[in-house]
Formats: sequence, C-alpha cells, structure tokens
Amino acid sequence: MEPKSRHWVLTVWLVYSIVDCIVSNVSVWVQVIPGPNWGPRWWNTYIAWYCLAMLVFYAAIWKWKRWGFYGVGFVILVNATLNAVFYQKYFGLMYWPVSVFILFMALQVGGEKNGWKQLE
Repeated sequence: MEPKSRHWVLTVWLVYSIVDCIVSNVSVWVQVIPGPNWGPRWWNTYIAWYCLAMLVFYAAIWKWKRWGFYGVGFVILVNATLNAVFYQKYFGLMYWPVSVFILFMALQVGGEKNGWKQLE
C-alpha cells in the first residue's frame, strides 16, 4: 500500500480550520472577544464544545477518516440551526451548505492526490 499524499489545497484548508478552532476555543474560554451579542453564559460553553468537536472532526479528516467529513457537516448544521433559533441569524442556514461544499471541493482537488478517494 503506497503512502497517502494530501493536495496542498486540502492541507491549507485543514490547517486553517484547525488553527481557527484552537483560537476560537481559547478566545471563548478567556473571553477575549466578548462582543455585544455574545449571548448568555451557556452559549460560551456551547461554542467551546462546538470548537472542540470541529477540532476532532478536522483531525479525523487529517488522519484520512471519512466520518470526520460527516461530523463536520452535522456540527455545522446544528450550529446554523441554533443560531437561527436563538439569534434569528438566518445567514448560517446559507453558510452551512456553502461551507460543507467548500470542504467537499477541497477533498476533490488533486487528481492522484484526491482526498475524497483516500478517505477510509
């Protein structure tokens, strides 16, 4: 079995996403970014768990696990739904399919290095 290789587009996307999750989680726990509509205290805890879940799923994709892709899609859908219900931010409902599509396309790039075919 030959070693798997990742296309640079997928690598950049995953590194960006993992760093974003880490920075978001740290900023929530130390509340560096308490915006005007940051929400109730339970929302901070939810965002911290959201970031941890996304970190786990992005790490799974990094390790070539297909369930990581489905986990990302599910967590983003839950987050978009909660934003729509509690904050009437309906943009998240459009963001959900777009962000999952972008990840899917990043997995499709690369011919021989196509990430989707290499996922187990």
